[in-house]
Amino acid sequence: MKIIKIINNTEVFLKTIKDNDVYLVVGIVRKKDNEISKSEVHKMRFICDSKQKIQEKIKEIHKLAELNTSYEYRIYVSYNSRNVKNALRNFQKTLLDFSFDIENKDIISKTTRLDLKWFSELAKPTSSNKEYMLLDLDTKEEKAFNYFKKVLSIEKIYPTKNGFHFLVKKDRLIAEFHKVKHSFDAELKKDDLLLLEIFKFEK
Repeated sequence: MKIIKIINNTEVFLKTIKDNDVYLVVGIVRKKDNEISKSEVHKMRFICDSKQKIQEKIKEIHKLAELNTSYEYRIYVSYNSRNVKNALRNFQKTLLDFSFDIENKDIISKTTRLDLKWFSELAKPTSSNKEYMLLDLDTKEEKAFNYFKKVLSIEKIYPTKNGFHFLVKKDRLIAEFHKVKHSFDAELKKDDLLLLEIFKFEK
């Protein structure tokens, strides 16, 4: 079965990162892109600490996607590396809270998926190394594209289905965005996910 990549930012992103830094990779089927019910929306989550592992997990997402080739899939990555020490300290507090309430059936249920709890902890803004902000421009309008290129210190530009993701270093020029945010269909995110791929299967 042949994969058609509608968007592919993977190689560009991999050139910008270092091994031993931790990133989160998420494969997702969105209700917004597919004729599915809410219960059919699903995610594949991975924690990666090297370029090779990111590539391996993307291949794994492709393989898992073959189970249902009628969907359009998206792959995202945390554009900020994760601060594992901060996340681990907070995760230890969570485990301690569990130990004090071990007879609670809800707590016991939660402990069956500690892997998701750990992923969730790493995904929190408090566990981010806060290297970049992401400007999500939801239009391909040339005027908007040129404006943000001019006023912001943009590190990388990644195309999306309807516009662009700009990775921006934090600096004083961020204030320029807030002056014009209502003029363009754009959103500034402090710690979120960067679009790596949109893919589907050839029918």
